[in-house]
Amino acid sequence: MADKDWHVWNRNTRNILVGSQVQEGCAKGRWDPEKPTRDAWGPHGGRIMTTSLCCLSLETYYRYLPLFQLDRWTEPSVEPTPK
Repeated sequence: MADKDWHVWNRNTRNILVGSQVQEGCAKGRWDPEKPTRDAWGPHGGRIMTTSLCCLSLETYYRYLPLFQLDRWTEPSVEPTPK
């Protein structure tokens, strides 16, 4: 996925996920497996699974390097621990 494609995909995914969070009541901040559209796996995993997968999808952008940038990655330097 090219750099521009990644950013477009990520922005769209983020907007859809954040926009589809429950906005009120005791379920505020969670995702409903039935709304805005019914998730195919929702009946099996329910709200907990749907919310977990949405959170992981949002976390990917912040925690993991996009595959197209692997050639730019360098090994982190590790300082030896004092004895």
